[in-house]
Amino acid sequence: MGRQPEAFALLRCRESSRLPTFMSRLTLPTPERDELEAAPVVGDVWHDVS
Repeated sequence: MGRQPEAFALLRCRESSRLPTFMSRLTLPTPERDELEAAPVVGDVWHDVS
């Protein structure tokens, strides 16, 4: 959230004004090798989507 706060949206219920959910749309740059090594799950996901 610190890098892309504009990517997050809260969805409020009209009837109750409750916040039942949120969504995000992140733009991910190509990760550096050290980032992939530090977070193996990110590496797996990046491999699947690229």
